[in-house]
Amino acid sequence: YLSYLDLSANSLESNLTDMGCSLLTHFEYLDLSGNNFTGKLNTIGNLLQLRYMDISRNRFYGPLPTDGVLGFITYMDISFNSFSGTLPNFVAPTLTHLDCSHNYFVGTIPSSIGQLTVLSHLDLSNQLTSEYNTDTGERET
Repeated sequence: YLSYLDLSANSLESNLTDMGCSLLTHFEYLDLSGNNFTGKLNTIGNLLQLRYMDISRNRFYGPLPTDGVLGFITYMDISFNSFSGTLPNFVAPTLTHLDCSHNYFVGTIPSSIGQLTVLSHLDLSNQLTSEYNTDTGERET
């Protein structure tokens, strides 16, 4: 199985809504940062082998799915996208780096963040408040 995928900084464009994260169950390292990927992520949970995930600086939108456990993940960067809704409860006991900045999250910080006992980097800054279209992820003026 493919366990390492780095497609970062390639200006790739694709709608990954139907990517089917179930096909990614064996990934340990996934870096899609710095592209123009769009779409809603239907699931990221149950990627039990995933240790590193950077999907920052794309155009993903919609709520961040909360189904399942990210068992061994240590690094997760979803910054500079258009994720919306409330922050999910993160069940990730080995998570040390979490960057959710520059999105559209609202509400309170979930109590599960306080239970991430090895977390050393947390960035929730710059949650944008302008209106957006939940179907396309585009800003509305």
